[in-house]
Amino acid sequence: MSAKWILAMAAVALSGCSQADNSTSPEKTFKVANKPPLTVEKPVQKGEAKQEQFVGEVVFLPMEGGFYGIVDAKGRKWLPLGLDKSFKRPGLKVEVQGSAATDVMTTQQWGTPFHITDIKVLDDKDVGGQGERY
Repeated sequence: MSAKWILAMAAVALSGCSQADNSTSPEKTFKVANKPPLTVEKPVQKGEAKQEQFVGEVVFLPMEGGFYGIVDAKGRKWLPLGLDKSFKRPGLKVEVQGSAATDVMTTQQWGTPFHITDIKVLDDKDVGGQGERY
């Protein structure tokens, strides 16, 4: 192909792209009448989890520099995120409410990370010193 032919084709292609269509012909516009509004379900957000409530015991684990966890009555292991100092007592029986943190990575590699929304002490008679209780 000659350079003139390629230049002519490029000019035609570019001129077709630069023209705007400002017409409002009935073929280009449409309305949907008598239709109910479209409902879209809320997408699951990253980190969203269902609320959990359980009774468990606070435990201290000396690995990874030491950390506190909660073991519930079913034997599930929970890694509470931001547990208040007043609840960091191994053997403490607590009632906990919150949700699993699915968007969190930890170095402990123990239990399910858990965001606590409410916690209360049920029994503190078995509270001991730091040490592995589970």
